[in-house]
Amino acid sequence: MRTKKQASRVSIVEPIIYKPILASLINLLGLVGLTYLAYYCVAYPIIQNNNEYNEATSYKASRREELNLNLPESQTPYTKYSEPLENFYFTVYPEKIQALYNSAYSKNWTINHIYSVNVLSLPSDPTPTSYSTHYFTYVLNSDGSVDQDARAIMKTDLTSQGLDDVRDLYQNAYEKLGNLLSALDNKYMLSVSTSYAYEASSRLISLVFATSIIYLLLPLIFKNGVSLGEKIIHLAYAKKSGYRLNYFQVMAKAILIYIPVALSLYYLNVYTIVLSCVFLPFINFMVQLLSSSKTSLIDKMVFITPLDAKESDLYSCADEEEEVLSTSIPVYKERDYTGKLGSQDSFKTPDNLLNTESPVNPVVHKGDRK
Repeated sequence: MRTKKQASRVSIVEPIIYKPILASLINLLGLVGLTYLAYYCVAYPIIQNNNEYNEATSYKASRREELNLNLPESQTPYTKYSEPLENFYFTVYPEKIQALYNSAYSKNWTINHIYSVNVLSLPSDPTPTSYSTHYFTYVLNSDGSVDQDARAIMKTDLTSQGLDDVRDLYQNAYEKLGNLLSALDNKYMLSVSTSYAYEASSRLISLVFATSIIYLLLPLIFKNGVSLGEKIIHLAYAKKSGYRLNYFQVMAKAILIYIPVALSLYYLNVYTIVLSCVFLPFINFMVQLLSSSKTSLIDKMVFITPLDAKESDLYSCADEEEEVLSTSIPVYKERDYTGKLGSQDSFKTPDNLLNTESPVNPVVHKGDRK
């Protein structure tokens, strides 16, 4: 009987080099598709019926509409951006902006000076030799000094390319108004954080659900602990000894996949989301791509290896393997088969067929009968 430490290597066939990678890509596509399906069919309709979420999104939308903060991002004249910027800085929140910046940077700047630095990208400490850019300039006093408290002006000799650059300058400042509004309006900041928390948590819950289906439920249902992609590509997994996986190894693999997702759910921010959804899957994929056995990082950590499900015979233990092999008809390769046919044992015949004394009925032809 074979030892339980090592399965028959004759029954284990490694997969074609591209199959494990293709299975991982199928799993990734299935994960993304199932996440979107769970989010838009289940999670998003649920949060849309939540009063707190609706109040937060309604206030956020009304404030942005009131301050004209929903402009398109491309092919917009610079005046479309400069008008809401000037309204925001000089009409709606001039005192609050001035107090915020002077407190944060220990300055005593006027709102014109703050606008010139933050929006127009002019020098914060202008001098008679450095008081302008290619597009804007501070106003000079009669004695040649710089009046940094006056409204800066745009240069009049700009080309069409210069006007495009001015539009980009205003657009960059315009896109930051949402963050500035959050710092100035506590209710708006609370609305943004509330709506973001509901949306992000619902997306992560959808991701957890999809991960559970792809990497836990299906491997527990399918034979040999395979996921959806591996089932389609006809892959299987075996222990390093060559025998079939047990449920503990399937669970261990799922837990390793769950760890970054769980961290993202607990520490909810953009960094953990990128870590769990982009960086770690990329590292796992690269290890699989560069590995000679095409084994992913997670598979290496749980000591399992991929194999070809069609060409391999998997057994749970040595006893099962011995029992199956002892009752099955041996299959010979061509050389083995012809060797067996040429051996003496292959042509043994019963003794009674070789007995020449046994009666034999003579063959009588029709013409010989009398």
